[in-house]
Amino acid sequence: MWVGTFGPLSRAVRLVRDRRRQGSIDSSGPRCPLSAAKSDAIGAIDQKGMTIMTSHPHTPWRELPAGRRRGIVMAGIVQGVLALSAWRDLARRPGTRVNGPKPLWAAVIAVNFVGPIAYFRWGRRHGVTTELSVVDETAPTPEDAATGTDR
Repeated sequence: MWVGTFGPLSRAVRLVRDRRRQGSIDSSGPRCPLSAAKSDAIGAIDQKGMTIMTSHPHTPWRELPAGRRRGIVMAGIVQGVLALSAWRDLARRPGTRVNGPKPLWAAVIAVNFVGPIAYFRWGRRHGVTTELSVVDETAPTPEDAATGTDR
């Protein structure tokens, strides 16, 4: 499989190929050259002494500490609530009260925490509302105060 002749991935593939030829890498690993390059070259060092690829090992969910799992779940809940509230606000808000096209903001809201926060900060138009206010008929008017009558 041709990967290319330039870039860090091609250097990693060449390094893995050379190590396999020397017998320092077990060949019973993944069959795909790209997967092999990623898994075999973790932390590998080329001829110039530079690290080619680094990666953090994946920790299964059940091996994570309970506090970290709770934190991940809480972050997911906060992200979901933010996104749902932003989509709800976008759906109920008229297009004239949104900065930009509504479909674009609907897509932006889907981006992690950043999208809903960006929508609430820059996506909504604030200003004078055109809604009618409710008049309280039982409140005293200036005329009532002058005459001393109550309603």
